[in-house]
Amino acid sequence: MGKIKAALFGIFLISGTAVFAQQSSVQGFATFVPGRLFETGERTFALHGELECVVNEHVSVLGDGFYQLQNSHVATAKYEYNHNLFAGLAYHPFRKSGEFLWDTYVGIEPGIAVSKLNATNTKSSIDPVVAMLLGTRLQLTKHLYVFGQFRMIHGNHLGNEFHRMDEIRFSTGLGFTFWNNP
Repeated sequence: MGKIKAALFGIFLISGTAVFAQQSSVQGFATFVPGRLFETGERTFALHGELECVVNEHVSVLGDGFYQLQNSHVATAKYEYNHNLFAGLAYHPFRKSGEFLWDTYVGIEPGIAVSKLNATNTKSSIDPVVAMLLGTRLQLTKHLYVFGQFRMIHGNHLGNEFHRMDEIRFSTGLGFTFWNNP
């Protein structure tokens, strides 16, 4: 029975890889991101990197990372640091196969936040977070695109003290398509 399950899993994996190889692209970007915490109204600033694998004309798999940069102008910042990692799916309702000129998408990404409050006697905390996103992209050439992405993050800091980590962020810039197999 174990060999049958292994064989079925192997067939599933190979067929999924074949489909992925036929209709996929890999793209990504790195940019600076402004944000705002809802609890305090504090402005945040982070480095944002994203890697996206387009599985078919309507679905893509996303991986995002945020590294919070120091806010030197804010002496009373809520967090000493608040870094995030996300992985999830995006749905592209209007994209058609072979027509990647203009693309709008919505997505959801569960993830983790590694954070530490900016106070004495606090410890780092690894907390679950989730992001909902809405974005748009305009393909300029085969390998370059411009994008805008609005992201709402929800989570709670569960370290020494309980605090809401709800935040809104906006990313924009120039992205690159590393591999495209239409």
